Amino acid sequence: MQLLSLELYESTLRIYTMIQTSIVELIRNGELGPLRHGLTHDRVRELLGSPPMWGPQRTEQRASIWRYGDIEFHFNNWVVSLIFSDHEDFTDGGPTLRIEPWIVRRGLSQDEFERNLKDMEVEFAVTKPDYDPSQTHVIVKSGIIFSFVDEAEEYCPDSGLVFWSTRYEG
Repeated sequence: MQLLSLELYESTLRIYTMIQTSIVELIRNGELGPLRHGLTHDRVRELLGSPPMWGPQRTEQRASIWRYGDIEFHFNNWVVSLIFSDHEDFTDGGPTLRIEPWIVRRGLSQDEFERNLKDMEVEFAVTKPDYDPSQTHVIVKSGIIFSFVDEAEEYCPDSGLVFWSTRYEG
């Protein structure tokens, strides 16, 4: 058995502090705590640790998508260009990212979502994306998109809220 020097052990041991944030913070300023567009691969790794899942490339270092729990970070030229979730739990960020859900959950109705935004005095717009007229997007002033489907369909078995996404204008 080979023993590691204390110096080598300390350089490989890393303790990550859990980042605590909320969907309300995301709605108000477009960020999840320190996580936002423009961060590099390395900075996301410093904040959250190595991603438990990645793809579509075979190695974490080359991957353009890193997934922590049900939250995806998409990279363009190794810089965060999109933060996204269309998975079962929209606010599960894995062991190092805790997101307070507010009212956000799969299947949430668009009416309930809009009522709560109005109660919080959050400005928003409602649009239909050209690529899928079955969806309705509620886009809050910070640029976050919440996508709703009125009726469940074969390709999308859920109705109500089906994903949220940051939008990069840079």
